[in-house]
Amino acid sequence: MGYGDSGTVRSGRGNRGAGRSGQGTRRAGPLAALLALVRAWVAGCVTLALVLYFRDLYLQEPLVDQTELGSLAWRMLVLYLPTAAACALVTLVAARLHPEPFRNSPVQHLLAAMTVPLGAFAVNFTYLWEDAVAEGILFASLAVAVGCFAAVVVDVSIDRRDQGPQ
Repeated sequence: MGYGDSGTVRSGRGNRGAGRSGQGTRRAGPLAALLALVRAWVAGCVTLALVLYFRDLYLQEPLVDQTELGSLAWRMLVLYLPTAAACALVTLVAARLHPEPFRNSPVQHLLAAMTVPLGAFAVNFTYLWEDAVAEGILFASLAVAVGCFAAVVVDVSIDRRDQGPQ
């Protein structure tokens, strides 16, 4: 039990029980904002781990290890297109799980959505920096940027569709 501004006793539950649909207003303090970011990041990390596992299992091992990646078209198809798709999926999952009162802040929402793919990209290049070539840096950066951009566009489109005509 806590005390409100007017000295009246109120329960410490907030509006969690406001309606059966769960559409009550959520708390919007700094701790709630941080927990919303962490929730989106954890969802993005889990999605990234699953995507990387399946990519390595079904794409990387059978195609890359047994063939030479000589042509640019083949490298685009095997390496960079799946990277863009994976970044789009990770960004979209993190963006969709970022809760409503914090989605209205573009900075918080983009931070929640794009931290995991951009962080994974930075860690990957830090780890593989000595073996990196200009083409790999350019096309991998482009794939991550295209994937993140596509996911943000889809997320905004879903939000606009859910809001209806205005």
